[in-house]
Order: sequence, then C-alpha cells, then structure tokens
Amino acid sequence: MPLSVNRMYSSNGFGGKTLSTAGKAWKARAKVSLVKQWVSVPKGVFVDNTPYELHLVLRFTGMVNKGWPKRSKRRYKKKDISNYVKLLEDTISEVTGIDDSQTTRLIVEKVEMSGFPPGTPCVQILYRPLE
Repeated sequence: MPLSVNRMYSSNGFGGKTLSTAGKAWKARAKVSLVKQWVSVPKGVFVDNTPYELHLVLRFTGMVNKGWPKRSKRRYKKKDISNYVKLLEDTISEVTGIDDSQTTRLIVEKVEMSGFPPGTPCVQILYRPLE
C-alpha cells in the first residue's frame, strides 16, 4: 500500500511537489514486488498504444470508525483512495513500460481486510489490455 500523500511528496522549494525520500523508497520496493509477481507474464502482454484497464483494490484494516454512528460523524476513517492512485500508476508504468496515459478505464475500491493485525494494508492490482 502506498504511503499517505502527506509522506509521499515533499515541497521542492519552488511551489511544487516532488517525490519524497520515503516515497522513492516505497516506489523502489513496490517495483521489486511487481517484477517478482509478474515474472511469469509472457512477453508481448504489455503492448504500447493499447488501452488498458487498471483495477485497484485497496485493503485496509480498521476502516470503520469505532464510535460511529453515536460518537463519530463519519462511518469510515479518512483514507481518500484517489490519493493512492498516481504513485501506483507511475510504478506500474515503470515496470511494464506502458505510459499511464494508456489507462482508459480505472476502477478503485476500498475494502475492509479482516483477520489481519491492525495497520496491515495491501493492494491488489489487475492491469489488462482492453483490446
């Protein structure tokens, strides 16, 4: 699971943002993990100039606020799933060699991952050509 956006990027001193040291370290670990998982993918599966679907399932433990609905206004803890997408897209792009502009369908889900210790998030990735 990517870092929070607050830890992912840092100010570059010119009014913009750049990938932080923690963000770079996470991205390097994610690339190694993806390469290991996709080592059996046949050559020619990832083809440039082809539309792709990227389906992300972000799994969190402890998603629901324990005090809801009586003591908490919100049912779910603040984890904005759209904040996680860009770093995952960039990482997948570097591993596959396919520019993330080729993603024409994006599906992102946030689900509770039960049965694991608190703070053990994970992400499932489905990346497939649409043609």
